[in-house]
Amino acid sequence: SAGNRARWCSMAVCGNRMKARRHYQRARRAICEVLVVTKAIGKLIMTDQTHQIPSQLQMGKEHGMQLMDQALLAAINAKEVDPEHAYTYASDKKQFQRFVTDMSGAPAPEPTTSE
Repeated sequence: SAGNRARWCSMAVCGNRMKARRHYQRARRAICEVLVVTKAIGKLIMTDQTHQIPSQLQMGKEHGMQLMDQALLAAINAKEVDPEHAYTYASDKKQFQRFVTDMSGAPAPEPTTSE
């Protein structure tokens, strides 16, 4: 700045306008796993079979239940989230590999044995 006087300048005026537009248009999207306590879920909890709850979540769509991975896939298909960002939060990453271009963070494929 002239005369050693610092001036504040907004990104929209003097910076990269495309970068500024992207910054101000950026939005957040809540992706949620939903569990509704039904008799089946309650029984699983009471009998200490909590490892079966994810399968009940998959089947409980009529009750409004959904897994995190189901919500992430729906948001990817609606183009509401970045697939590579969703991949980092996915439990079953195999479902998301077709959407991701950079596979450097992906788990290594399991070796196959031929006998």
